[in-house]
Amino acid sequence: MVAARRSTASTAVLLLLVLLAAAVSVSSSSELHRGQEQDRSALLQLKNAFPSLELLRRWSPDSGGADHCTWPGVTCDARSRVVALEVPSPPRHSGPSRKLAGELPAAVGLLNELKEVSFPFHGLCGEIPGEIWGLEKLEVVNLAGNSLRGALPAVFPPRLRVLTLASNLLHGEIPSSLSTCKDLERLDLSGNRLTGSVPGALGGLLNLKWLDLSGNLLAGSIPSGLANCAQLLSLRLFSNLLNGSVPAEIGRLTKLRVLDVSSNRLRGPIPEELGNCSDLSTLVLSGQFNSIESHELNLFEGGIPGSVTALPRLRVLWAPRAGLQGTLPNNWGRYSLEMVNLGENLLSGVIPQQLGQCRNLKFLNLSSNNLSGSLDKDLCPHCMAVFDVSGNELSGSIPACVNKVCEPQLMLDEMASRYSSVLMSKTLAELPLSFCDSGECSVVYHSFAKNNLEGHLTSLPFSAGRFRNKTSYVFVVDHNKFSGSLDAILLEKCSGLKGLIVSFRDNKISGQLTADFSTKCSAIRSLDLAGNQISGVIPANVGLLGALVKMDLSRNLLEGEIPASFKDFKSLRFLSLAGNNLSGRIPSCLGHLSSLKVLDLSSNSLAGKIPSNIVTLRDLSVLLLNNNRLSGNIPDLASSPLLSIFNVSFNDLSGPLPSKFHSLTCDSISGNPSLQPCGLSALSDPLVNVRALSETDTNPPADNTAPDDSGGGGGGGFSKIEIASITSASAIVAVLLALIILYIYTRKCASRPSRRSLRREVTIFVDIGAPLTYETVLRASGSFNASNCIGSGGFGATYKAEVAPGKLVAIKRLAIGRFQDVYSYGVVLLELISDKKALDPSFSPYGNGFNIVAWACMLLQKGRALCRLSAVLVSATTSNVPNKLVASNSNAISEGTLKLDIHGIQTLVDYAALDCCMEH
Repeated sequence: MVAARRSTASTAVLLLLVLLAAAVSVSSSSELHRGQEQDRSALLQLKNAFPSLELLRRWSPDSGGADHCTWPGVTCDARSRVVALEVPSPPRHSGPSRKLAGELPAAVGLLNELKEVSFPFHGLCGEIPGEIWGLEKLEVVNLAGNSLRGALPAVFPPRLRVLTLASNLLHGEIPSSLSTCKDLERLDLSGNRLTGSVPGALGGLLNLKWLDLSGNLLAGSIPSGLANCAQLLSLRLFSNLLNGSVPAEIGRLTKLRVLDVSSNRLRGPIPEELGNCSDLSTLVLSGQFNSIESHELNLFEGGIPGSVTALPRLRVLWAPRAGLQGTLPNNWGRYSLEMVNLGENLLSGVIPQQLGQCRNLKFLNLSSNNLSGSLDKDLCPHCMAVFDVSGNELSGSIPACVNKVCEPQLMLDEMASRYSSVLMSKTLAELPLSFCDSGECSVVYHSFAKNNLEGHLTSLPFSAGRFRNKTSYVFVVDHNKFSGSLDAILLEKCSGLKGLIVSFRDNKISGQLTADFSTKCSAIRSLDLAGNQISGVIPANVGLLGALVKMDLSRNLLEGEIPASFKDFKSLRFLSLAGNNLSGRIPSCLGHLSSLKVLDLSSNSLAGKIPSNIVTLRDLSVLLLNNNRLSGNIPDLASSPLLSIFNVSFNDLSGPLPSKFHSLTCDSISGNPSLQPCGLSALSDPLVNVRALSETDTNPPADNTAPDDSGGGGGGGFSKIEIASITSASAIVAVLLALIILYIYTRKCASRPSRRSLRREVTIFVDIGAPLTYETVLRASGSFNASNCIGSGGFGATYKAEVAPGKLVAIKRLAIGRFQDVYSYGVVLLELISDKKALDPSFSPYGNGFNIVAWACMLLQKGRALCRLSAVLVSATTSNVPNKLVASNSNAISEGTLKLDIHGIQTLVDYAALDCCMEH
């Protein structure tokens, strides 16, 4: 009986457990189903937020069950719960059907089993939904390359391992709460608008391997606590506003491979402790790329420590424009070093011999330093893609390296390889010409310019076998003492190149441009031989160099005519043949060079007319034909919108001058005896421009036409206003002339100077050894302090001012505004002609020394009504001329020469006219 009862009880318990298990199973199954449905619903909401994305169109709402796990971009676990959302970055220039464009919906926060969300380089905008940061199981967030805004959250998922929000529009500070993510391995917040400082709390992320905060607005110092991140492999802090010095504690990061602190405001020495980073392969301390673009402000003290250059795994050392001084270390990582850029520093001494033993060196830039001595025989440029020692004080010759065997390129680790390729491509992209228009190509750049190097060049110093096919080569040896024959230097290696730029400017290269040169060097893009000893004639087949973009053969010994084959230079932008002995005519085929921007044929013996089609080239900005034997008229320049520099001086040109060309000056046409004089030409007739500025005067001037009695305003007659203006001006001039005659008669009675002393020349300041600007005058006179006043009169006061040590001048500050009567003007005129002359042409709207005095003289000589023209000038220039007068060049006189303090254009015109009357 007892046994039966026990059996019944056991059966009941077992049945209860079975029922309980079934209930739990049903409940768990129901919860799982609800979770799956919730995931499915969230995914459909995500799809609705991006209806144009082609990938999401396959997320069908009609399918049942757990089919959402088969949707592209969705990853589920064994229970069909969504654990990852990944839409890979689309190809560049993809259309809207390949991108997530719009705001990220909050429904993503419903995926409570989500571990990874990755939508890099799409078109997401708005703020990151706060619901995402509430997903406790989230481990990876990659939303880089979008347009997301807002600030970072105060709380992050505790299991976060990867947080990549680079290249967005995030702002605010970096929260210290990131230190709670103890599993964080990668933190990339680069390329945003984050401010504040680098949180020292990040030093608590003991598993952190990659930290990138570059390209923000972070200020303050680099926290030394980052040295606690013992697993750190890459530390990138470039392009911020960080100050202070590089912490010596960084040397404790023995696993560090990449350190980039360029483009900040760092000071102090480069710590020797960096030599303890035994795995360091890439060290970038300044100026990744162009100094202007990168806003480089790092200025370190001292030089590069030898402990750094001796690092066994160092492959990239990049520190141009960093203020480095001293000499180069003797210890270098000879087996690993591949890129060294220490250009534009203050380094001195010799280039160490040990640097030539770095067998894998492919990039060496030591340009613009103070290095001396010679290039070591083992320092061979032949095997290097970039070799730049320009702008130093080196002597000797280029190493021959005849038996030099180039080492095969080593495989870099991933991070160093990425840096190496970016730095190389950016450096070569700064070259003035592009080689890789289509397909792949490699560029080799060697520059020895601006040294004291010498020797006989026999070939181009590079190894064609070292580089890939389609290699383009740049060879620059400007401003040295090299000699050699042009053909011998170029022909050996010229034919196998995709492109070639050579510059031998200012050396002693001799020989001729031969027909073989034109045939075998057809890939040449730029040829600069200016200032050498190239002789003979330009070969007739020179047009075979059809890829030329620049040709400069100036200052040589060339003779003969310019070949007609120049017409084949369809890509030519710069052509200079100046300073030779070329003869014949300027070929009209030059007018077909549609890409030409600069044409300089000056200082030759060219004759004939100027081809009219040259000045019509749409891109031409500089045309220099001076010092030749050209004849005929100057072509019409009205159809040359970009032509800004034009010079035809010292030829045999004749005829009238162009009337509508803003850059034509008297200097640019001088030395042509048969040419219309500059002073009488339309070019120096501001009346044309002044009348054009007047909206009310549309009739052309007619000096010799009788007035129209009908008063209709037609023809060339003067209006009633003009007649009244002339009458008024004549009355003023008559009174002034009477005063002037009286003044001159009085002076003659006192003493009889020579005829020359009665004719004063208008004096223009050029150089008295000190700058005369409004600011310097104001400072030197103590803002016209009364203590510096040495006299005063009815028209203002005179002040003394020492504008520079030993440069004492007197300043006449006129108070013109109080005096408007004719008598007052006459008194001022008498003061002016007493060794004090009106000047300052700098404000003239016509430029080139055509000051207001000369302008008024011309107007009076032509009988124009001064008051009317003055009004036109005032309306045309009031917005800028008076301010310029007051702000820059006012109030200065020196030893009998007056520079007026003008507060009104009308008064200045009147003074100028009166002075003109006295002179003429």
